[in-house]
Amino acid sequence: MTPDSTIYPCKNLPAADRFVFLIHDHPTPHCDILLQEGGRLLSWSGEPGCHCRTGAAVVQRPDHRLLYLDYEGPVSENRGQVVRIDGGNLTWIDCSPELVRVNLQGKHHQGVLELKRTEGLRWIVAWEPFVK
Repeated sequence: MTPDSTIYPCKNLPAADRFVFLIHDHPTPHCDILLQEGGRLLSWSGEPGCHCRTGAAVVQRPDHRLLYLDYEGPVSENRGQVVRIDGGNLTWIDCSPELVRVNLQGKHHQGVLELKRTEGLRWIVAWEPFVK
């Protein structure tokens, strides 16, 4: 299965979309960045901590099922475990095939997450936390 490399314009989506950051231990520990875009869950993965580290490289993955917005535990077919790092609401700022920007309101992460395509399925993270 290959990721859907097309990110559709999503500026006019309702603010009820959500996000989640997960640690998945299979096949090796990695971080999953999952952003709800209507009825699908856009997905990127990278080294643990990539979700809030400017300059971190991530790879776009196939869309995930919406159940992962709330799920924590074993993954089917002996594919390890997922543990939530954080989750909450998101508001879309920009969304194109080359750039995704969202405002995140999570328990631990409040700020703007930017994902910028560099080549193919490879993207770079920029994280701007809100100053408290």
